Amino acid sequence: MTIHDDTHHNNDSAMSETPETPAAVSPLARPRIRFGTIVWGLLILTAGSSLLTALGTPGRREELADWVLTMTAGQAMLTASMILGAILLIVGLLAVIRSQQKKRSPEAPAEAAPSEHQPIG
Repeated sequence: MTIHDDTHHNNDSAMSETPETPAAVSPLARPRIRFGTIVWGLLILTAGSSLLTALGTPGRREELADWVLTMTAGQAMLTASMILGAILLIVGLLAVIRSQQKKRSPEAPAEAAPSEHQPIG
């Protein structure tokens, strides 16, 4: 009397199966350019270059310190408002870029991001 081992036979048949291939392979979508990232990169590059130029030598550091310490209250407020205005301009520009990218993106689902107008809680 011979006992047959069916497990070996089943493994061979499982390995001989071929995986299914998709009938139509769609081309890969072109990667989206992230303009917001480019703007932030340029901003950081500009700020770093400006700081390096302004603080690169001891003489320049002393001149900058003298200028900051001798500013009047009006000059300090004007400088602060110019810096705040530049930040708001950049944030607004990035918001416009983001909204334009969302309009152009065909696969952006409507429920991916919660609406800003929905109440919390």
